[in-house]
Formats: sequence, C-alpha cells, structure tokens
Amino acid sequence: MTERTNILSRFDLSGRTAVVTGGSKGIGKSIATALSEAGARVLIAARKQADLKTASEEISATSGHPVEYCQLDLSDRNSTRQFSVEAEEILDGVDIFVGNAAIEINEPLESIQDENIDAVLETNFISSVILTREFSRSMRERGWGRILFISSASAFVSSKDGHSVYSSTKSALHAFARTTAVELGGNGVNVNVISAGTYYTEMTDHALGALPPETKKAAIEMWANVNALCRWGREEEMEGAALLLCSDAGSYITGSVYAVDGGLSIRMTPNT
Repeated sequence: MTERTNILSRFDLSGRTAVVTGGSKGIGKSIATALSEAGARVLIAARKQADLKTASEEISATSGHPVEYCQLDLSDRNSTRQFSVEAEEILDGVDIFVGNAAIEINEPLESIQDENIDAVLETNFISSVILTREFSRSMRERGWGRILFISSASAFVSSKDGHSVYSSTKSALHAFARTTAVELGGNGVNVNVISAGTYYTEMTDHALGALPPETKKAAIEMWANVNALCRWGREEEMEGAALLLCSDAGSYITGSVYAVDGGLSIRMTPNT
C-alpha cells in the first residue's frame, strides 16, 4: 500500500510544464488557464502572434503565472517539427501536451478539394502524431507525462453538413490515443481524449454572425436543444476534465475518451 496523498494536492501541477496548441482562444485558452492556475508553466501556440500575445497576458493575469507563447502553423509539417524543438527548449522539457488545435472545412463528398483534405488531416491529426512522437521522448525519460487530445462528438454522430473529413480526423485521434496509451503506459505516460460537444465560443459566434438575425437565433436554439442538458456548453466547463486528465488526480486513467458534451453523444435528437 502506498501512502495516501490529499486529493486536492493531486491536482497540483507545480513544477510541471505544459504545451497547449490552439491555446489563444476558446476551449484551448480555457484549458491553458486551468493548467496555469494549477501551477504549471504553460506555453500556448496558435497561428496569430497578436492573439497569442493577448491571450498570454490575460491568462497570466488570471493565474498569476507567466505564460509563454509561440506562433505555429500546424498545416505546415516543417513548422510543426520546428515547434517541437522550440517548445522543449523554452520549457526545458514538456510534461503535458494538449493537442487542441483544429480546423474544419465543410464540403459535400462529391466536391471535397484535395488541398482541403490535406489541410484538415495535417492540422487535426498528423500534427498530433508528430508532436506526440517528439514530446513523448522526454516524457519517457522522466517517467511522467500526460497527453490529451481534444476531439469532438462528431466522431460518434453525423449529419449532412459536409464534415466527413473533419469527423474522420477526430475518430483517428481516438484510435491513436488508445494505441499510444499502450505503448507509453509502462513509462508513466498517460494518453486520453476529451470529446467536446457544442460550446459557444468566440469562433462559434463569428460563424453564426454571418447569418441573418432570425436564422442565427434559430440555429442557436436548435443546437442548444440536441443534448441532454438542453444548452450550449461554456468554455470553462471543459477545465475540470482537462485538469483531471493532465494531473496525478487522473493517474490511473489512460486510453479513454471522456465525453464532455452535455450529453450530445447520447441524445442527438431535439428535446421536446
């Protein structure tokens, strides 16, 4: 029997380092904030330098800890490889990797463009394979690591919205997490997935903003009404599960897919 430690102390990430891709906005920013608040030294990465600077300052002001940032284009494989080296150097080793960045290009099957297939696969899946390969090397050496992929309920449910490639990349992450969890488990590295549902983020508001007012209102109500809780998720509602899976509190969880989706994956029909 090992000596019991206080449950709250198991969520403490003091002395740990973390990388969060897509960390300048939305769910990624919320997860980065939670990890920073728990004591981790955090580096966020995204495409736009200005957004990263603003986000790092806001997260730091909230958590009281400095937050590093690095510009990154995950659709460019050379950029991804270079980033892995830079992140290791900046943080002196990466303990936690949260693969959150993703793009969605919706096109019907008969008109999917080759370049869009490449961009979605590279950004949403292949970059996570590369960064996992690179970051897990030092995790293995230290005997501790946490890898977390942010997926989507679209890996389980479908529609006619033309997101077949996007959904496929999310399903691929699930399989990748299961296999790497087996490969890395003996070295103290846990690999898990969070499957997100409908979260009302800045990106969501921007996408819906192009619709006429009445159409936007109907879309908001419709998507709020397809999960068990009958509402949109808030970004901060992702933080608890992420902190669990990135800390010692979740030390016996690996190869799992956690649905943090308000019950979207169990009820994809309107609540009446």
